[in-house]
This record gives sequence, structure tokens and C-alpha cells, in this order.
Amino acid sequence: MRSMGTRITRALVGAVVGLVLLTPAANASCAFMPLEQSLLAAESAFTGTVEGLREPGHVARVRVGRVWKGPDVPERVDVRGGPPAASGAAATSIDFTFARGEEYLFLLQNAEDFSVTQCGGTTSLDGNVQSLEPPDSRPPVGGAAETVGVSALRVPLAWIAASVVLALVAFWVLRRRTALHHH
Repeated sequence: MRSMGTRITRALVGAVVGLVLLTPAANASCAFMPLEQSLLAAESAFTGTVEGLREPGHVARVRVGRVWKGPDVPERVDVRGGPPAASGAAATSIDFTFARGEEYLFLLQNAEDFSVTQCGGTTSLDGNVQSLEPPDSRPPVGGAAETVGVSALRVPLAWIAASVVLALVAFWVLRRRTALHHH
């Protein structure tokens, strides 16, 4: 016979797995603007090459080439193309999927949030796009590689950690109560 703690633990794990598997992808759409308008609307713009990928292509490790607009950008940044996997937010049809080795013009709507969508104008860098580079573009700031744009992960990870601790405490209390009733 299974103990009460084991049954509760399995029920909690099953509930979490069920929520993750049953979360539907959200649909979204956007009105596309010409690249020139998207560039004007962006708070920050820079070129870069994708060196690595995480979260099935939705987080790109980017080696920055040139900063076209906005504040300085480090030599390497992480750019998110959708909601953080740990956030529980649903994926959408406008999430951006990156390709390793591809060079892009990244257009950020918020210079402090290194995330993009298909609606924001981020695009592969080709000759036509390169011709839009402003004369005052500049190289990225030097120094060690930095991880930027992952602050959104801190809250969901803290929530998950707190949930695990709470579940372990509940399991311990139930197990202790069960042990006391059997003596």
C-alpha cells in the first residue's frame, strides 16, 4: 500500500506535467511594416551573427557586429524570440526562430529587453538590408561576453524553486504525521 505522502507527491507531479502538456499555443498576428518604418520605430537596432541556440531556436547567443541605433550593446548578447520556457507563457505564432550561423538585423522595441518577434522587423541581413546601415553606426562595446536579456527567467525560476520547496515541506509534514499515527 502506498503512503499518503507518495500519493500526494505523484498527484502534484502529475498536475504539473498535465498543465505543461495541456497549455495551448496562443495565436497572434501582426500588421507588417516596411523595414524602413520598423527601423524608425525600434528603440535599438544592431546586426549580429547567431553563434548558439537554446530553447529550440528561440534563444540565440549573438555575436554583435554593428550597433545601428540606441544604447551601446555588448559584443555578445542573448536574444529571445519568444516567451521564456520556464515562464509558462504560451508560445505564439509570432515567436521568432533563429538559425545558427545566420546574420540578422535585430530590431528591439525596448532597448533593455533583448527580445524580438516576427512583427518587430528583425530580419536576415542581406545586401538590401545592409544598404540601410546609418553612417553613424558603431561597433559593440568591448569586454567579456555578457548575458543580457535573461532577467525575465529569474521570476519564473524563483517561483518554481519556491513551489518545489513547498511541495517538499508538505511531503515531509504528511510523512511525519503518517509515521506518528502508526506508532
